[in-house]
Amino acid sequence: MSNLDFDWQDNPAEPRAVSAQIVPFPMARRVAFLNRMAVAIASCRKSQPYRERAEQQQRDAMRRRGLSEEMIEAELAIFNREIDRRLGAMGHGQEKGN
Repeated sequence: MSNLDFDWQDNPAEPRAVSAQIVPFPMARRVAFLNRMAVAIASCRKSQPYRERAEQQQRDAMRRRGLSEEMIEAELAIFNREIDRRLGAMGHGQEKGN
């Protein structure tokens, strides 16, 4: 399916384009970045401030690209889930207490 979806319910002879929001570089597809971030977080003595700074940098970058706050929060939830998963696989668990 293309980036545009059509609403055929009004008049099949005249389809109306419905806008869609495209996420540039969706977080779940940025495997190398997520792997590097997990390694960096795992190697920090105080990992939580580092993680919060990285999250803020991602938030700022998505705002500059014009994503909605709702989309930004969804992408950051994916970011955190993927980092937690990678930390768990490395035996570090969630590093929230540091």
